[in-house]
Amino acid sequence: MKTDVAIAKILFDVGAIAVRPENPFRGVSGLVTPIYTDGRVLVSRQPERKQVATALEKLCRTNFPDADVIAGIATSGIPWAAWVAAGLNKPMVYIRNRAKRHGKRTRIEGVLEPGSKVVVIDDVVNTGGSLLSGISAIRSVGGDPVGALAISTYQLRMATEGFRKAQVPLYTLTNLRSLLTTARTTGVISPESEQVVLEWAGRPAAWTGQRKTD
Repeated sequence: MKTDVAIAKILFDVGAIAVRPENPFRGVSGLVTPIYTDGRVLVSRQPERKQVATALEKLCRTNFPDADVIAGIATSGIPWAAWVAAGLNKPMVYIRNRAKRHGKRTRIEGVLEPGSKVVVIDDVVNTGGSLLSGISAIRSVGGDPVGALAISTYQLRMATEGFRKAQVPLYTLTNLRSLLTTARTTGVISPESEQVVLEWAGRPAAWTGQRKTD
């Protein structure tokens, strides 16, 4: 079984993905979405989380063999960054979504030496905003963000464009296309629901404007 399909199956098996076109979710970005991935569910499950962590470690080793530091986006990227860093025997830092209002008032926790090559990890890429903000934070202290990793991506155009502008390659274990294929072949979602998700992915801002959610 290909990695993208295997990871998609794991996400559905542990209940980390919900597809709810009739009662959509609102993400951190403000976008309303008919599909939601909760990586925190996966953190609580063994042996599935070990399979995913091992796959992320391999993805990092293959694409960024010269990485000096692994960085996790708070909060969902922290456990995955910790497992990857441990597997690769690399230092780890994590990146807050905003600077602390006390102490050193920093966004990056841990030791990050200027010039360090950093791989940034989050669980899911929606608009890409969290990872891209983390990349900016690393650059602001003299770090060199050489790449980004995630378990999955919704393959939104705005995210693809954001990473292109940031000149940071993004690699994920699975993606929206594989998630939908897996869901369809296993009977998790109907063809009608799949079509709604595809319509959202093509025009997420417009889709959001047409719907309301709690």
